[in-house]
Amino acid sequence: MAVRLKDRVRLLVDRYWQGSVNRASVALGVPQQTLNRIVTGQTPSPRAEVVSNIASACDVSADWLLTGKGDAPLADDEHGLPITGARIRLNRVLDRLEAGESLRRSVLMLRHAPLWAALLISGSGNSPLAASGARDASEALAETWAKLLETAIELHGARHVRRVLAANAPLVALGFTDFGQFVGSPESNMRAQLAKAYVDYTSKPVSTRKGVRKRAERQKGSR
Repeated sequence: MAVRLKDRVRLLVDRYWQGSVNRASVALGVPQQTLNRIVTGQTPSPRAEVVSNIASACDVSADWLLTGKGDAPLADDEHGLPITGARIRLNRVLDRLEAGESLRRSVLMLRHAPLWAALLISGSGNSPLAASGARDASEALAETWAKLLETAIELHGARHVRRVLAANAPLVALGFTDFGQFVGSPESNMRAQLAKAYVDYTSKPVSTRKGVRKRAERQKGSR
């Protein structure tokens, strides 16, 4: 049996949202009823705008969705971390904010705290702690931040939220913790050092989709 568009969309829903059409519809910005009709085959030819939304959010090509040819979904991001439904939802919020690369990096760093904790405790990024609890906690954090920013956008508008976050980007990267508030205060001697470290980190070139694919191919060839 030929694989159809509904099967490829179902694959995305199963991979990133554990089969939940409701969660996927929220993350993708597609009405739940519309997405359900696509995955059940009731709408075999959805509108171009809907196809584009799904393709863009899941980082696949529209051609792949429609024909199976072109850019298929990636398993890992540029850091080698699994791409998840919560990460996709958070990325879509950042798209709504029209966030620049530095701000995008800062917000995405918010979800890494459990993974860093697992690395420090276990001494390895591939430990059982990192593979289970830390990744689950990271996913929950990404989902929580996505919900918070969505609410902020509805209440205050994307422009205001983007301006405030961009003006406090180092604090965003530190998770708005008490430590972050301290080092970000005018009285702190660490303010300049933090600002420099933040600029150094966020100015690094971001891995492109092509680069991620090349890395995956190299790792596969070395096995």
